[in-house]
Amino acid sequence: MVLHSIKNIFRGGTFKISPEDQQVLRFDGGIQRPEDLATSTINNRKNGSVSVEDNAEGTKAWQEPTVAVNPDDDAIFAHIDGFFVADTLSFLLKITDMGFELPANSIIKGLVVEVRKEADIAGSAADSQIKLIKNGATVAENKANTDDWGTSFSDVSYGGATDLWGTTWTATEINSTSTGVLIQLLKEGTNADLHISGARITVYYTIPV
Repeated sequence: MVLHSIKNIFRGGTFKISPEDQQVLRFDGGIQRPEDLATSTINNRKNGSVSVEDNAEGTKAWQEPTVAVNPDDDAIFAHIDGFFVADTLSFLLKITDMGFELPANSIIKGLVVEVRKEADIAGSAADSQIKLIKNGATVAENKANTDDWGTSFSDVSYGGATDLWGTTWTATEINSTSTGVLIQLLKEGTNADLHISGARITVYYTIPV
């Protein structure tokens, strides 16, 4: 990004302006501090490409857990089927290897997770855990909500453009093939089929200039 300097004739300060969007990136009185300048926030959205089951928590196994990497194809999904006891927790489903290639000097501002899911009977499932996995380690903050899963496939979002999920992030951690999303569901009904076709992460970041 090429930056232009404009002198403030009243106070002697320096503005830094991006010619692409005419955004003032920083004004620092009479002192120019280029190391504090950054681009406007950029967002990058990727699908997870590896899906595995982890039985460390929960009691109900997923069927075809490795295929939950197709959020653009509702005909292919990991699933939990049929009759079993209400208020049962699923095993963990971990979707990773998002394929990010952020520049090494990126400053991470926030992350949004989208999980594409459905239940074939209303009121039969809710989230138990929606967490991020950072370079293989589960982040403590849980974004699960108490809303019932919908009865047709939809992308449900968690987090935000300025939400770091209670931790800090580097570009290396974002780019890691071991970074991704952890999902656990709570089965509320007794005879329903529950489906997850995939998950996405959108990373919001800036780059120093």
